[in-house]
Amino acid sequence: MEHPFWGNIQRDSSSCTAGITFSHPFFGKGTTEILLEPGPGNTMPDEDLLQAYAHTYTYFINSIGNRLVTLQQAMFEVYMEYLKPAEDNDIDTLQVHNDYIKELAFIRIGPNDMVELCFYYSLLNAPVHSVFFIGDQVYARYNQP
Repeated sequence: MEHPFWGNIQRDSSSCTAGITFSHPFFGKGTTEILLEPGPGNTMPDEDLLQAYAHTYTYFINSIGNRLVTLQQAMFEVYMEYLKPAEDNDIDTLQVHNDYIKELAFIRIGPNDMVELCFYYSLLNAPVHSVFFIGDQVYARYNQP
């Protein structure tokens, strides 16, 4: 399906892939795939939903500086409070920790102004870690409203 904002949208069994990609210097020189939540019943999102997703993504991009500060601070706080080993003195500043959140796996745009950033986070015993922006707030899966 071709869309004026999202480009050539491809559908697979679990999501839709936008025909555009995301890039930002904080995350390196590469580009990151943008996924779109499917519509009701796991269908291709309709035009109204695609327009809502475009609005959400545009707002996110226009506010990327603030979003990155929020992401960096939130992830560093989580690391310091819950993940930092007692004997670890290597990761003790926000700037050092930022190196661990720079490799994005994908971005997913969803309903209700949700932008999910999924990145490889080697400080957690999991292959990837996701955070969700809803408007100006960042959440983990366990505290998402």
